Amino acid sequence: MEQIKVENNVHTFEVYLSNKNEHDMENLVFQVAVPKSMQLKLNSLSSNVIPAKSEEKVHQSLSILNKNNENVKVRFRIQYVINNEKVLTQGDLSF
Repeated sequence: MEQIKVENNVHTFEVYLSNKNEHDMENLVFQVAVPKSMQLKLNSLSSNVIPAKSEEKVHQSLSILNKNNENVKVRFRIQYVINNEKVLTQGDLSF
């Protein structure tokens, strides 16, 4: 997740996902949650499939309105199926 800009308390981010595995990543879902004091606008993924050994990245942009000018905290969750196996990865980021 890369922060692109901050303007008028709106933080804009771009998320890039790639696949170095031998199998396609399918049914890709990327979810984000922010504190209740912030407002999230999450755009659609550019694709829900990342081909095997893909140099091309799937991307998703999002913006967070941070009226109180607090540290931006993001909880993310990535789900996909690879080689008929469900995978779930989640974590927290601060900006």
